[in-house]
Amino acid sequence: MKIIHSGSPRPLGATWTKRGVNFSLFSSNATRVEVCLYDAASGAEVARYDLPGRTGDIWHGRLDDIRPGQVYGYRVHGPFTPVRGLRFNANKLLLDPYA
Repeated sequence: MKIIHSGSPRPLGATWTKRGVNFSLFSSNATRVEVCLYDAASGAEVARYDLPGRTGDIWHGRLDDIRPGQVYGYRVHGPFTPVRGLRFNANKLLLDPYA
């Protein structure tokens, strides 16, 4: 399993650097954000990492040796309080809103 570094809050989205890919996602109410990696051929999940960095309301992390074309998604944890407009469900895989 790879080590995930704290990475950078900017730019938002998945950005390739010379070292790997930096993942950055805005959520003011999340309590935890995971990035999930998938095998492109089979669609099977191959790894899941908590984004370790948080700068304000931006969650971020960098995985070294990941290349452009990596299939990924997010699982965002947080409160389920519909009366407040919060409907977090970490069982749902989310697409990157910045992709």
